[in-house]
Amino acid sequence: MTMGYGILLFGVLLILFFLGIPLMFSILSTSTIFLLVTQMKPLTVIPQKFIGQMDSFTFMAVPLFIFAGYLMERGGISRRLVDWVKIPLGGFRGHLGAVAIVACAVFAALMGSGPATVAAIGGMLLTPMIQDGYPEEGAIGIVAAGSTLGPIIPPSIPMITYGVTMGVSIPMLFAGGIMPGILIMLTFLCVNAYLAKRKYKLEKRKNTATIKEWLIATWKAAGVIAFPIVVLGGIYTGIFTPTEAAAVAVAMSIVLGFAYRDLTVGLIIECMKKTIPSTALCTCIMGAAGSFTWIMSVTQLPTKFVDAVVPHLHSKALYMLLLIVILLIVGALMDTLTSIILLAPILVLVGEALG
Repeated sequence: MTMGYGILLFGVLLILFFLGIPLMFSILSTSTIFLLVTQMKPLTVIPQKFIGQMDSFTFMAVPLFIFAGYLMERGGISRRLVDWVKIPLGGFRGHLGAVAIVACAVFAALMGSGPATVAAIGGMLLTPMIQDGYPEEGAIGIVAAGSTLGPIIPPSIPMITYGVTMGVSIPMLFAGGIMPGILIMLTFLCVNAYLAKRKYKLEKRKNTATIKEWLIATWKAAGVIAFPIVVLGGIYTGIFTPTEAAAVAVAMSIVLGFAYRDLTVGLIIECMKKTIPSTALCTCIMGAAGSFTWIMSVTQLPTKFVDAVVPHLHSKALYMLLLIVILLIVGALMDTLTSIILLAPILVLVGEALG
C-alpha cells in the first residue's frame, strides 16, 4: 500500500511538473488528488496546512533579507563593495573576473540570495569584463557561478527554508556554510586565473593603486565591511535571532543608503514593490508544500523509502555519489526551495540511517 501511495503522490507531481503547471499549483493539485483518491482526510486539511506552514516566525527572515538585498543594490552599497575589492586584486591576470567572484562572495555574506547577487554585481562588472578581453559567455559564466555563493555563504535563504522544513538550528546551518563557501570561492578564483592565462590570453597589468587609495576605498566601504560582522556576529553571539538579524539588515541598508546619499524614499518604495512578488513566490511554495509534507509524514513514505533503499547502499561514498546525481537532475527541473521542501525529508533520513 505504501508503495502505491508513493507512486500516486510523486507520479502525479511529476506529470504536472512536465505539463508546465506552476510549482505551487502542481503541489496543491497533487495533494488534492491524493486525498480524493485515498479518502484519507477531508480536503479542509489542505488550506489548514497551507496557512500553518507559512505561519512561522523564522520564515519572516526571508522577505526581510530579500528587501535588504534590493536596498543594498539601489543604495550604493554594492558599488562601494566592488570599488573596495578592485584595488588589492588589480595586479592579477583577469583581475575583473577575480573582482566579480570576491564581490559575489562578500555580497552573498551581506544578502544570501543568488538573483540579488547577479543583479548587483553583474550589472556593474559585465561590460567592463567584456571590454577587458573576456568573451561575453565567459563574463556571464563567471558572474553566474559567483552568484551561486549566495545560498552557501550565510545568511542564506535556502538555509532558512531548510531549517524551517527540517527543524534544524539555522545559526548552526549558517556556521556550516562558511568554510564550504570560502573553499568554493577559492576554487572559482583558481579556475578564473587559469582561463584568463590559457584560454582568454589576458594580459597581466601592473597594480598602480597606492595604499592610500586602498585606505580611502576602505573608509568609503566601512559600512559595507561592518555589515556581515554586525548581522552574522549578532546571530552567533546570541544577541538576536536570524529573523531579528534580517530586520537589522534592513535597518542598516536604509541607514547606509541615506548616509551614502544614494537612497531616497521613492527608491525604498520601489524596493518594497520588488520584494512583494519574490516573497509571495517563496511563501506560497512553502505553504503549498505543507499538505504535501503532511501526507508523506502520515503515510510514512520517507521511513518506508529508507527501509527499502539503505540495505542496497553499502557505503557512505555511494550515497554521496547518488545524492549528487539526484540533486543535479532535480536542480535542472525545479527551484532550490521546492527541492528542499520535497526531497529533504526523504534524502536526509537515508543519510542519517547510514550514520
